[in-house]
Amino acid sequence: MDFSEVSYRRRTAIEDELLALMREVPFEQITVLDIAQRQNIARKTFYRYFPNKQSCLEGLMDRTIYECSIRVLRHSGEGGDMYRHFESWLAYWMEKREFLDAVIRNRLELLLVFL
Repeated sequence: MDFSEVSYRRRTAIEDELLALMREVPFEQITVLDIAQRQNIARKTFYRYFPNKQSCLEGLMDRTIYECSIRVLRHSGEGGDMYRHFESWLAYWMEKREFLDAVIRNRLELLLVFL
């Protein structure tokens, strides 16, 4: 495992912790310290990956949209018909219901539109 893989894992773990916190409390009430404590890291470590909690949220959303795109292309193929694309897209978001619930509960759904 190289440094970039460790860095990617840490980054995604921090993003996932933010999502877990968003299921419990509103995004506005979450602090960088909350995320860091739940990850058992120093705030300085958080800031090594993200300048603030908003950029952490944006990273989480970017990653989720990217994973969705990859899944759709892999399952339906680039030349697949619209039905297969939609079926793959819908299956992905069904698996990500908790993510969507947290985004909607925090009134952040417009961020998904503008990614």
